[in-house]
Amino acid sequence: MSILATSPLGLEVNGVEFGLVGLSIRIIDPSSVISGEDAPESLDVRFLTPTYFNPLRGDQSYKVLYPDPEHLFASLVAVAHDLTGQGFPKPSELAEKVYISGLEIRTPRMEASKPAPNGFTGWVRLRFKKDASTSAKKLIAGLLRLGEITNVGGNRTAGYGVINVSSLAGDKGRVKESRENVSR
Repeated sequence: MSILATSPLGLEVNGVEFGLVGLSIRIIDPSSVISGEDAPESLDVRFLTPTYFNPLRGDQSYKVLYPDPEHLFASLVAVAHDLTGQGFPKPSELAEKVYISGLEIRTPRMEASKPAPNGFTGWVRLRFKKDASTSAKKLIAGLLRLGEITNVGGNRTAGYGVINVSSLAGDKGRVKESRENVSR
């Protein structure tokens, strides 16, 4: 506790003292989050804070301001590899296993005077194609659960890219929240 808080009563950030009500640390094995247990038919991904993706090729100053599956999986695979050291399929191969069946996003108006990058918020429903294997479904669901913990896209450490993932229960037709949901 003394490492994180300068005094037992508070936390100082940029010279401002905040009262410390509680402190909790949870250790999570990223490999167990990725391995997952369920193979859903579809996944709802909610982008709770502004999210953007860096382009995979071409002009790097351009930001991708929509939930493109290949960019989403590129972000997730990079983080998963960094945390576990494991090899994963190429993002394009994972993107070929899904299609977007619903989408509602908002992108705020760009302001040239703001130095911070813009981003979209909203949700996207990813459905698995009929030829997607159970292992591919589990991997994609697991990577998205990891994304709930690590965030996705650019500027994650500044609070961008916070997501919440829900899976559609195959025969029940209801959406259920994933088990690895982290409150923010």
